[in-house]
Amino acid sequence: LTGAWFLQLTGLKMTHVPFRGAGPALQAGLAGDIQILFDNLYPSLPQVLDGKLNGLCVTTADRSDSAPNLPVMREGAPELAKFDVASWFGVFLPKTAPAPVVDELNRQIKAMLARDDVRKNIAGMGARADYGTPQQFSDFVDAETRKFAAIIEKEGLQMEVK
Repeated sequence: LTGAWFLQLTGLKMTHVPFRGAGPALQAGLAGDIQILFDNLYPSLPQVLDGKLNGLCVTTADRSDSAPNLPVMREGAPELAKFDVASWFGVFLPKTAPAPVVDELNRQIKAMLARDDVRKNIAGMGARADYGTPQQFSDFVDAETRKFAAIIEKEGLQMEVK
């Protein structure tokens, strides 16, 4: 979907080569079987540092502390001004979860993410620990869902479920 959005915003045309996961796609990139790859920073950055791949940019809104010399994609062209794609993880509970439970779990997560060892491990993966309120996270998830739903709809994509 990252590549699809890039093409939608720029008007460029490329042939999409589907893979069953990031691992096979990265292998194809390393083998020279594909010319461009949108991948997470962590598995690809070592390949860039070893000179096996050319890192062009990151798709996030800000430069990565792990790869500060890689520009963000939206620095390159005005049509990419709103381009922001990042992998993220979150904790979800049923909507029926009692507010005190949600608040306590959120407090515990905040404490965990503040620990130096956790921050170091997360940074070692080329990521960063963000923290917010449950409402901020809910708003973020809603915005991401709307963003990717629009990309999917414009592409006419459907998920294949077996």
